Formats: sequence, structure tokens, C-alpha cells
Amino acid sequence: AVALCHARRDPDVEGLSLHALGSRHTISTRAGWAAAYPQSAHLLREEVVAWQKTPWEFELSLG
Repeated sequence: AVALCHARRDPDVEGLSLHALGSRHTISTRAGWAAAYPQSAHLLREEVVAWQKTPWEFELSLG
């Protein structure tokens, strides 16, 4: 939520999908989402790195 709500505008959650299977979590975005929201994309990439220190998997598929 913090990665998506950092700006002074509402986040575009219509372009996101979240999937979880066991300890694996994946966020996928529609084409162009990362270009339209570069700061959110950057923060989500940082989150992927942070999750590498946990027993869970976090994958990011930026369309």
C-alpha cells in the first residue's frame, strides 16, 4: 500500500493484479503502467529486494 499511495493522487489499481500461491506472491501490471507510475514501479522493485531476505517469494511483472 505504501508503495502505491506515496503520491498525491490515487493509485491506479485497475492496472494491477495480485496472485498468491503458497509462499509465492506475484504482482503483475498492465502494459504501460510502470512508465505511467515510475516511482511506484521503483518502490515495488525495492520491495522485491527486501523480500529476498525472507522465506517468501515476491515477483514483479511490469507490463
